[in-house]
Amino acid sequence: MKILIISIGPIFKNIVHGGSQKILRELALFLGQKGHQVTILCTRREDNSLIFQLGKNVLVKPILLFKEIYPSPYETAPFKLAETVKTIAEHTEMNDVIYCHDSQTLLFQWLWERKPIICSFRDFSYNETLGNAFLFERDALIVNSEYAQDCVLSTIGRFQQGLKKRIKVIKNGVNLKTLYRDDCSNMRKEFGLNKNSIPILFPHRADYEKGLKHAMFTVSGLVARGFKNVVLLIPYYVDKNKSKEVDDFYEQIRNLSQKLKIKKKVKIHPWIPYERMREYYSLGKITLCLGDAAETFGSNVALESLSCGTIPILSMTGAQRSTLPGWIAPKVDVYDVESTIDVCVKILKGKISLNYQNVREFLHKEFSYNKMLKSYETVLKNTKKNFPLKHQKEKVLNSTRKLSLAPWCYISKKGMYIDYDKKYLKRKRVHNVLENCKVATVQYLQRAGVTKEEIIQEYGITVISSL
Repeated sequence: MKILIISIGPIFKNIVHGGSQKILRELALFLGQKGHQVTILCTRREDNSLIFQLGKNVLVKPILLFKEIYPSPYETAPFKLAETVKTIAEHTEMNDVIYCHDSQTLLFQWLWERKPIICSFRDFSYNETLGNAFLFERDALIVNSEYAQDCVLSTIGRFQQGLKKRIKVIKNGVNLKTLYRDDCSNMRKEFGLNKNSIPILFPHRADYEKGLKHAMFTVSGLVARGFKNVVLLIPYYVDKNKSKEVDDFYEQIRNLSQKLKIKKKVKIHPWIPYERMREYYSLGKITLCLGDAAETFGSNVALESLSCGTIPILSMTGAQRSTLPGWIAPKVDVYDVESTIDVCVKILKGKISLNYQNVREFLHKEFSYNKMLKSYETVLKNTKKNFPLKHQKEKVLNSTRKLSLAPWCYISKKGMYIDYDKKYLKRKRVHNVLENCKVATVQYLQRAGVTKEEIIQEYGITVISSL
C-alpha cells in the first residue's frame, strides 16, 4: 500500500523533538517494516531541507513551504502556499491513502476527493488546529484519548451529523523495549551533578503552557523547605537560535531564576537525543508535567518517565485529569504550587513511591506500543472513501434541553477550572448545582438559580455541553 503522510511539523533525520512527531516517526518506520511504501511531506526548514530515507520503505521530503518555525504555519507568502498545494496534489496522485498527522492541512482536503483521508488531531487548542478541525467532514478521524473525543463531539459534533461513527480513539503507546530504568552515571557527570544532587526533570519544549513557571516556583519552595540540593533540568529546544521567541523564553528563565534566587538550582542543557532519554528519566527523582494547556492525551512525558521508574506529577488539565490513575501519577490542581511542593516532599522522603514492575505491567497493558501501531495500520488499510458528513443545525436551548458539564471543565476547591480559559471561575452557587447533578435540564438549572443568560453566555458553550 502506498501511504502519503502530511505533517506541518518537521521530521528530522537524527532528532526527535516532541511527542507528536515521535509518534509519527515510529508509525512511519513500523509501516515501512510491514512492507508499505511511505512518503512523508513536511515543512522545509533551513536546517532540514534535504530529502532522506528515514528507514526501510520510508522517504521523508521536507519540501512544504509553510512558515519554518511553529506557530502560525500559514504566515508565509501566498505563492509559497500555492506551490505547497501543487506539491501535495502531485503526491496525492501517486498514493493510495492520505494521512494528515494534524488537522492543520485539512484546508487542502479538496485535493483528495478521490482518495481516502485519515486525519489525526494531536492537539485541540492551537488556533490553526481548531480553525481547520471544523473543516473535517470525510473518512476517519483519529484522536488519542476519550477526553479528546468528548471535546470534538461537544463542539464539532454539534454541527456534523454522524461524526461519532468516524472517530477512532487510539491511545498513545510507550515503547518499553527502549524506555526502562538504566545506568545514568555518565549523564550525571556530563551535567556536573554530584552524588547529593536531586535532579527534578522538566523535559518539555520552550513553551510556558508546559508549566515552566509552576516548576520554577516549586523548586524555589523546595529549597525554602530545606531541599538545598535540588536542581531543575530544562532542555534547550531544537528551535534555539532559530526563533526569537524561543531565545527570549530561555532569557526569561534566567531572569526568573535570578528573581527567585535559584539561579544555581536551574540548569539548561542541550536537547537530549531520544536514544538517551532512558538515562535522562532514570537520572531524575521527579518529572514535572505542570502545564495549563488543554492536553489531548495527557503527557507522553509522563508515560516515558514512568517507564524508567521516575514518578511524574501532573496538573489537572485536559486529558491529564483522566489518562493515568492517581496511584501511578500524583495530580495537583492547575497553578497549585503549594500542593505540588507537598507532593514533591512526600516523594523525596519516600512517602510516595512506585513498584517498578507493577508500573511496567500496567503500561504494557494499558498503553501497548504494538497495539497503537497496529491500530493505526488497521485504520489506514481499512478506511474507504466516504461521503462528506452532513451539516445539521443546533437544537434550540429550551427549558427541557438536557445539559452536562463539558469535558474541558472540572470543579475543584479552587473553583471551576476551564481548560480553554486557563482560569478558575468562583461561583459557588453554580458550582454546587453542576457538581451535584451530572445531567440537568435548563429548567432545573434555572430553578437552582442559574439564569439562561449565564448558561448561554458564560457557561453554555464554554462550560456546559448538550446531550
